[in-house]
Amino acid sequence: MKFQKYSQILIHVIFLKTKKLITNFKTNIMASSNQMGNFITLDEASEMTAHYRETIQPGETIAYAISKDFISQILNQTGCEGLRFYYGLNNDGEKTLVITGIDNAGNDMYNGLIADGVWKCPSICSARNSLNS
Repeated sequence: MKFQKYSQILIHVIFLKTKKLITNFKTNIMASSNQMGNFITLDEASEMTAHYRETIQPGETIAYAISKDFISQILNQTGCEGLRFYYGLNNDGEKTLVITGIDNAGNDMYNGLIADGVWKCPSICSARNSLNS
C-alpha cells in the first residue's frame, strides 16, 4: 500500500515538474518575441518564392496582402506578442489566410480580433519584382 501511494506521489511530482518545464520553455521562447522569425536577404527570399512558384499551377495564389491597420489592431490588443497565420478556405472555396494574435505563451488569442479579407495575388499583385516573377 505504501509503495502504491509513493508511486502515485512520484508520478504526480514528475507530471508537475514536466508541466512546469514545458510552460517555462514556451514562456522563454515567447519572452523574446522580437526574435520570432528571421530576417533574410532579397536573394534568399527570391529563391524561396521562386521554388514555391515552381510547385504550383499558373494562376494559383502566390502571395497575400493585408493592411497595416488590421495588423496594428491585432498587435495592439492587450497581451498580444505576435501573429499566427492559418491557411483557410473561404465560403467560395478559395485559399485565404486567417490571422490571430498570440500571447507570450505562444497561444492563439482566439477571443480577440481575428482577420481575414486578405488580398490575393493573383489578382491584386505588386509590380513585377524578384519576389513574384
